[in-house]
Amino acid sequence: MSNLCSNPPPASHKGPLPAIILLTVFAAFLFGCEDSLLDAPQTHRSAEVSGIPRLGISPFAAQTTGLIPLIDMADTTYFGFEGGLYPDGSNTMPEAHRHEALQRTQHMEPLDTLGIPDPVGGKIVMLSVGMSQTAEEFCERDYLEDICNEWSFMGKAEDDPEVNHTTLVLVNGADNGSYTTRWDDPKEETYDRVRDERLTPAGVTEAQVQIVWTKLSNPDASERPSLPDPGADAYEMMIYMGDIIRSLKTRYPRLKLVFITSRSYGGYASLTSNSPEPWAYETGFAMKWMIEAQINQMASGTIDSLAGDLNYDTVAPWIGWGPYWWADGDNPRSDGLSWPREYYDDGGGHLSKTGEDAAAQILLDFFKTSDLSTPWFLAEPPVVAVTLTPRSDPIEIPPEGGDFEFRLTLDNLSDETRDLQYWTTILKPDGGTKNGVDSVAVTLAPGESRTDRHTQTIPGKADPGDYVYYAYAGTFPDVVLAADSLTFVKLE
Repeated sequence: MSNLCSNPPPASHKGPLPAIILLTVFAAFLFGCEDSLLDAPQTHRSAEVSGIPRLGISPFAAQTTGLIPLIDMADTTYFGFEGGLYPDGSNTMPEAHRHEALQRTQHMEPLDTLGIPDPVGGKIVMLSVGMSQTAEEFCERDYLEDICNEWSFMGKAEDDPEVNHTTLVLVNGADNGSYTTRWDDPKEETYDRVRDERLTPAGVTEAQVQIVWTKLSNPDASERPSLPDPGADAYEMMIYMGDIIRSLKTRYPRLKLVFITSRSYGGYASLTSNSPEPWAYETGFAMKWMIEAQINQMASGTIDSLAGDLNYDTVAPWIGWGPYWWADGDNPRSDGLSWPREYYDDGGGHLSKTGEDAAAQILLDFFKTSDLSTPWFLAEPPVVAVTLTPRSDPIEIPPEGGDFEFRLTLDNLSDETRDLQYWTTILKPDGGTKNGVDSVAVTLAPGESRTDRHTQTIPGKADPGDYVYYAYAGTFPDVVLAADSLTFVKLE
């Protein structure tokens, strides 16, 4: 007993635990052991030193694991892997990647059944892709009435007057058993099922799908090692997800945006279930690395060896985080999110009605508030507009450097007074960014317009090439309500 407490089984355990070890873990739970995971203080610590058994969490020790959500890792690492949702341990999306998503969002338009823009009768289809958990959260069906239950995402959206019910069509493509292996080839019968049983009855086609929300895991994930083993399930997840992203683009050629959510807490599930802890936790790293692979490829041209080609100008849609909702069981993370036991069914692998309601609300709040979705997800028109107008066009900066003048106009399109900020950034030829005009606070009365004049200086040491100059209006730096851009060139 004491040996198990002081020397947890190795990380590379690949299969179901021998019965004697399961009994020993249970005995440790019943009788206690010094400094074990079962009774150790649950504080945010670096995973390398937390004493977490590397073979998954027993259902008898399920309340917390000591693992740290990606968004809260700060200066800690997980076996040397940095946290954060985006590169360099940051939870903020890189500017170039964000701009691409904003452009796609702002140019989203209803399409007819052939994928041709149709502002009158066209539709914008948002599709869920995933397994049973995904289906239950997106559309837990009442099969007697063949509708999505009111506590699921689609049920909530249907009853929400703020959601776009005119051109937006929500379709649940997720289904029981539809793990990564069912989506990694555009010829998979899963895609035919979605077309024939989900899209067609909704009166839409594959050519109208422009947004996907996906939450996936590999089948029998816990039969593979966990990190940091070179054969870890997280790495195999990247391979499958790369194939899936490309398959989605092949099957849905008008697809613009894919929002990815990793698994929620898996510690209440048995060790022999599909994805207990730490495998559920580690899907977060797989998705983080997938998104980073696209960001890095678009900046450098280097294709990730596991994810493969993710060029969003050719073979893939843009990919980014949807809501990241892993939390350490009933231990709240920094934003207060937790997953108590009552959020799960008796088996611990699926959410209960209460949990589905919580997950659906998180998903609904994300799409109702993200500037990457509000233009097409919400029914309300934009509340503010920002316009850049250069004094002369085209703008050419001489080799020795120079400046250009422009007007920045803000329009309050709403019927209430708004406190806003506007700011500008510069996208350089190498994909990097530079600050332009620092944040400027503005208060606009209903219907009021304001125009400010600015001069932007470009130094002689700046690289020659094409630049994009962006203006944003909203709440600096994360909430963008409107954006505009202009281009200029730095001559050699």
